[in-house]
Amino acid sequence: ERKRYTATKFWTPKDASPAAIIAELKAGKGRAHKITDFIPWVLPNKKKLEYLQGLIKQEKALKRSEDRRGMECKTILIKIHRRRLFEDGFQHMKSIPDDVLKHHVKIMFVNELGLDEVGIDRMVS
Repeated sequence: ERKRYTATKFWTPKDASPAAIIAELKAGKGRAHKITDFIPWVLPNKKKLEYLQGLIKQEKALKRSEDRRGMECKTILIKIHRRRLFEDGFQHMKSIPDDVLKHHVKIMFVNELGLDEVGIDRMVS
């Protein structure tokens, strides 16, 4: 058996149980953010995932309530040329602010002739 040089919980702060850290994160306390930034192994991955999923649910609920209050659902249209797929995509995506990326993003592909390409979801009439 391998010899231990430190106690099992030596690297874990005594008052930093996963439940306490999550509670502090929800309350917006700075210490919890520093803990998750500098010693992320204190929180098990399952707890981090549950916290992140909770944030996403809250944000979706807030967005739904805003949409119901009459705010239109914004759609961002991005045109990408097939020959410059990476370059166009990268340029468009980096120019969009982070909060706008949470809206619907519609990507339209343009062929070599400069015409919109027909995809699976659109049919030529």
